[in-house]
Amino acid sequence: MSKEKITLGYVLTKYRLKSNLTTEQLADKLSVEEKYLIALEKGDYYEFTSLNQPFPIIKRLSYVFGLKYNILIELYHQEYDSYIHQLDQQKTKPKLIISHTMMRMSIGITIGLIITIYLGVQVYQLGYTPVLTLNNKDTYEINQTSQYTLTGNISRAGQLTLNGQKVILKEDGKFEIVLSLRDGENRLELQVSKDNKPLKITQKIVYKQ
Repeated sequence: MSKEKITLGYVLTKYRLKSNLTTEQLADKLSVEEKYLIALEKGDYYEFTSLNQPFPIIKRLSYVFGLKYNILIELYHQEYDSYIHQLDQQKTKPKLIISHTMMRMSIGITIGLIITIYLGVQVYQLGYTPVLTLNNKDTYEINQTSQYTLTGNISRAGQLTLNGQKVILKEDGKFEIVLSLRDGENRLELQVSKDNKPLKITQKIVYKQ
């Protein structure tokens, strides 16, 4: 009996439906264009202008669904290579040679630009990006009572939301949030922003026994 091939689109669709989200709702949650989510689920990589363009989207999806980023990226690379191969097969031989050469040049230039931009962004963000620190850094906690206190701080002045709700910060960036837990898993999603621009998502699960 042949096993069903596991693709990136299959995994993303399965977990999106499991979360009872439409592509539109998920796109709004991640602050990305819906067409990119549809492209990833259908394996239609023609929608992307470069190999690396989907990386930030896949990383956000891994946070939201609690999946391993490196596994999703590995699936993406395998399917992207297959997609490029199929495009090459559809072209005539002379066009294939020209296309392949141009593609290599384009990828080389793109990678160079990405590295340059990445280094510039890293240097810039050292003095710009707020840093979220939780006093309890465990991503999974077990709590015996229905009340849970989440504490931590943000450096370099930023905004913080918890499951979409604004968190009030003290002057020194510290915060303390008292939560009422329901039985079982309680998913906490903390998003750091600056100047209303989402920068980082941190997820934590508190399990109430």
